Amino acid sequence: MKKNILFKDAYLINDDLQDSLRGNPLRNEGPRLIQNFSGIYIVAFRMLSKEKTNDLVYSYIYYNPLFFVCLLAFFASKGKNSLTFNEHGNYLTIFDLLSLYEDQDYYNYDTVLSYYGTNNLSLAKDKKLPFLYSEALDLIYKLILVCDINIMSNLIDLACKRLYYDFINDILQDFDSFKLFNLNLKKYGDRDIKDHNILKGCIFVVRQIDPLIKSLEDKGYTISQGIQSWRGQINSANSLLNCIDVDFRQSLYNHNQYHYKIGNIHKDALLTKDKFSFRRVHMALGNIRWYSTKRDLNM
Repeated sequence: MKKNILFKDAYLINDDLQDSLRGNPLRNEGPRLIQNFSGIYIVAFRMLSKEKTNDLVYSYIYYNPLFFVCLLAFFASKGKNSLTFNEHGNYLTIFDLLSLYEDQDYYNYDTVLSYYGTNNLSLAKDKKLPFLYSEALDLIYKLILVCDINIMSNLIDLACKRLYYDFINDILQDFDSFKLFNLNLKKYGDRDIKDHNILKGCIFVVRQIDPLIKSLEDKGYTISQGIQSWRGQINSANSLLNCIDVDFRQSLYNHNQYHYKIGNIHKDALLTKDKFSFRRVHMALGNIRWYSTKRDLNM
C-alpha cells in the first residue's frame, strides 16, 4: 500500500510543532473542554432526518493551529490508500482558508497551496466530461474548495435541499467540462442521483465553529450536536472524523520518517510513532478533556 507522506518537496513540521510533539504530554484530567477555542476545527454535518432537513447535527475534531499546513497537505494529498477511503470513500474538503490564515505566519503555506492547488485545478480541467450528476459529484469529492463562511453555509443549504445542480454549479461553473455537463443534463436529467446525501461527502475546515453555525441559523436551520439520548452512540460523522484523524496522524509519522531517510532532516528531528498518538496530538496539544478511568473503591 502506498503511504501518504503529505509532501515530498519540503519538511512541513516546523520547529514549534517539532518541539511540541517531542515534549512531555500535559496531564489534563480536569473539567476543561475546548468550546469554540481558536484553532482548527474539522467539522462534519448530518441532517437529523429526511423529513426534517432544516435540523442539522454536527461533530468535530479540534487541532492546535500548529498543524495547519500539515492538515492542508493531508487533505490535498488524500487518496485511495487510506482507512478513510476504505470506510467512507472520497470527500470534498471545504476550507475557510482566509479565516485560518488570518494573522498567522504558517510555515510553507504558499508552497503547499501552490503545489496542490495546481494539481487540483488540473484534475478538474482534465477530467473526462461528466455526463451525469453522479460523475460530476465523483469529481467534486476529490477536490479542495477554498471559500468564506457565507459560501460554506450556502453549499450546506443547497446540499440539505438536494439542489444538486446548484451545488455542482457553484463549484464547477468555471470549467469547460461543466458547460458540457449542462448540455447533457437536458437528456439525462437527475435519474442517477435521487435522494443522494451530499453532506456525507463533505468536510468543513474552519478556525471557529460559531460563525458557521450562526450563518446556518440565519438561514433557518436548527443546529445541535444531536439528540441528548443519542450522543453516546457512534454515528457516521464521528466515524468519518475518527478515520480522518487516524490517517492524518499516520501521515505525519510517515512524513517525518521519509524526510529523515532522504536526508532532509537530522537524526535529532526523528520522532517515534508515539509522538503522533491521540494522547500527544489531542490531549497534550489540543487541551481536550481527559476522562479519568480511576475507580474509587470507597464509593
